[in-house]
Amino acid sequence: MNFIKKYYISINSLLIISLMFVMTFLSYVSIKGIPLYIFFMSFIYIKLLINNEIQFKFTKIEMELYIYIVGFIIFLLIQYFIYQKFSILLSMAGFIAGLGLIFLLRNALNNIRDILFVIEIYIIFQAFIGIIAIIQAFTGSLYPPIFNINFHINLTLLNGVWHWHRPQGVDGMIYSFAKNYIFPVIFLFISLKYEFYKYNKFLTKQKIIFLLLFFIFIIILSQTRSTQLSIFTMFLGYVFYKYQLYKPKFIILGLSIISIIILFIITHLNLFIDKSTETRFILWLAGYKMFLTHPLIGVGMGEFGDIYEKIKNTIHIQWIGNDYYRNIYSPHNLFVGLLSETGIIGTFIILTAFYKILKYLKNYEFDDIKFKIVALSVFYYFIAFLIDFQFHNYWNDNYYWFWIGIGVSIIWIDQKMKNQLINFINSENKN
Repeated sequence: MNFIKKYYISINSLLIISLMFVMTFLSYVSIKGIPLYIFFMSFIYIKLLINNEIQFKFTKIEMELYIYIVGFIIFLLIQYFIYQKFSILLSMAGFIAGLGLIFLLRNALNNIRDILFVIEIYIIFQAFIGIIAIIQAFTGSLYPPIFNINFHINLTLLNGVWHWHRPQGVDGMIYSFAKNYIFPVIFLFISLKYEFYKYNKFLTKQKIIFLLLFFIFIIILSQTRSTQLSIFTMFLGYVFYKYQLYKPKFIILGLSIISIIILFIITHLNLFIDKSTETRFILWLAGYKMFLTHPLIGVGMGEFGDIYEKIKNTIHIQWIGNDYYRNIYSPHNLFVGLLSETGIIGTFIILTAFYKILKYLKNYEFDDIKFKIVALSVFYYFIAFLIDFQFHNYWNDNYYWFWIGIGVSIIWIDQKMKNQLINFINSENKN
């Protein structure tokens, strides 16, 4: 308790950190498809209710976000009545839990200190996981080959327990968590750019640089190409903007270089396209065919796998042939997944919701630089997420909702601070 008092840490932020750990370790474990972290969320809600901390006053953008998400949940309910598929109900439960997570964070985190504490603990925790990942890479990896040495440590901690569906080694540890390193990389980069160390005792300039390089190293080591591409694109965009490379001569030069790269890739496909990539083309074609059958409302949220099982033998691309994985039942593309499973209507509803909140975060004028750092981190995280998820489609991931909840929280806190200031000024004027 002295630690809590000394560093002004709220009990709520400690509970959120505990929830964060549960989400990390149990993010792939479920009871009949319903995430286990719902139980932990319920516990925090009870604590908030008992202490009368839940408020039903909403900012304008927050209300708009809730309406869109609730509208999407109702859309899924309509899908269920039409298709009578249990997977749709499970998907709906996931979105309800996501909405609940946003609302929980917004009520539990009452100041910027709590939010920064949660983010810093998340970064430390992911750094610890990264250390274990590196150890595992050197003691039992599948790739890269340079780590396949004749020395193995047979510890339960290093046996890929973080992901039940992946083997031991690099593929079991680093690959499974590479996407969780996207937010720390972006937050640390923006913190360095805006000299966050001037306002923070823990994240000194040296620590920020070290952790940033460490996470980038882990992402490179993971060989998760989509994550590497998303991070590289973000940094490239920053350099492009910082040095004003959007002038016509630089655009022409850039397009020329891109054209040469594309031409080289096309003429050397064997160097860039493996079985995993070829499988994605097959899955995307299958998703496109599903979309054509039900373009307005899709085939049903969560139904891609079952329908793909029925039609996969009819999906052929001549230049790929038959050398691709046949037992992957998700489209591995955000847009293909949404369009095939929810059609134009569902895709429009859910993407519009997040477009609005992210645009609001990017353009909102925060008075406190620390708010701005968090807001930009959330914004650019989802830009990177959008790039990454052109090759994956775990749309209803826990941390997707978690960082949206953090974004909503800082807007809510900033609005409360501004309202308190206005009320104070008005009371002073009356006096």
